[in-house]
Amino acid sequence: MLTGCSQSNGNNGNNTAQKEEKSLEGTWKVKDLPETVHNIIVSGVGSEERAQAIKNYYNEADIKLIIKDKDVVLTNTFDANKLYEADFKRSGYKRHKDLDDFKKSNAYMFNLYKSKLEHTEASIENSVINVKVKDGVLDTENKTISFPETPRIDDLYLLGIYTDKRELNPVTYNYKLENNELILTVSGENRYKKEQTVVVKFTKEK
Repeated sequence: MLTGCSQSNGNNGNNTAQKEEKSLEGTWKVKDLPETVHNIIVSGVGSEERAQAIKNYYNEADIKLIIKDKDVVLTNTFDANKLYEADFKRSGYKRHKDLDDFKKSNAYMFNLYKSKLEHTEASIENSVINVKVKDGVLDTENKTISFPETPRIDDLYLLGIYTDKRELNPVTYNYKLENNELILTVSGENRYKKEQTVVVKFTKEK
């Protein structure tokens, strides 16, 4: 009897995990990215003023999670032209002679680690960013989603903890489903020796 109950409970656990896997399957679109970026900026070395000034330009970023069985891919298409123009006008950046020079500098920073990336396809052309992070893994038992490299938003900010290794760092998010939202959270010490927590929300697209 006891053995039977144990097997039944085990099967129930497996069924629950399989149901959750099925409910997560599909395409999820990022939600409230400006708030995520705001928190990333102020938990690093950025100011509240900078965060408020530029965060809404990140509405242009189209970030998606694609989940199939246990496989996860993250994509990001982001036309950053308006962001760069606003940021250049706002701060001046005297070390850059003009907006084009500023954009070239951003492209250089974006490509800095590109040759070392093994699980990420990344490009920037005319300030339009395209990123695809592959080989992500969904673990419904531990409620985590992991990637071998940290997804990036643009040349400055990552969807994870900013360390000296930047996007070369693997990342493991804890996830929860709440009010039809998939919420990813990761915490750790960033390169500025500050504890940082990054929260990213997604809603199901299809």
